[in-house]
Amino acid sequence: RGVLFQNCSLAMRAFDWTPRSELYLEIINGSRIDAVIGSVVTLFKDDWWSEVTKTHKESELLELRLQLLKVLEATLAGEVQIIDAMDTLTSALNICRLIALSKSQQADFMRQALCGTAKGKHLDLEAMLGKISQQIDAELKILDHGEGFPALAAAL
Repeated sequence: RGVLFQNCSLAMRAFDWTPRSELYLEIINGSRIDAVIGSVVTLFKDDWWSEVTKTHKESELLELRLQLLKVLEATLAGEVQIIDAMDTLTSALNICRLIALSKSQQADFMRQALCGTAKGKHLDLEAMLGKISQQIDAELKILDHGEGFPALAAAL
C-alpha cells in the first residue's frame, strides 16, 4: 500500500497547485479511511506550505488561506469517529502547529483565519477543537462502559 500511495502522490504532484489542492480536498471529503485522509492532509500541508512560503501577493495568500480553511473544516468538523480518526486529526493539527510556530509574515496572515481576526472567512478553531474534545470524551465514556460501537454510533 505504501508504494501505491507514494506513486499516487507523485502523480498528483504533476498537477499545478490549484487543481492539485482541489484533488486533495476531493479525496479528503470522499474518503472514509483515516490513514488515507491523514496521508492526503499531510501531502496537502507539505505542498500548501511550499506555496505559502514563496507567495507574497495578498490575493494569492487569500486563495491559499481559503484552501487551508476548506481542508481544516473537512478534517476538524467532527464528522468522523475520533477513535478511528487519529491520523486525520494529527495531520490537521500539524498544519495548525506549523502555522502557529512559524515567524513568517505569511504565517501571520494564515493565523488570522485560525484566530478569528481575519476579514472575511475564518474558522472558530477553538470551538471546533472543543467539539472534538467533547466527542472524544463521549466516545471514551461509551468504551469505558463496554457498550461498543453500536452505542458509539447512536451517541454521535
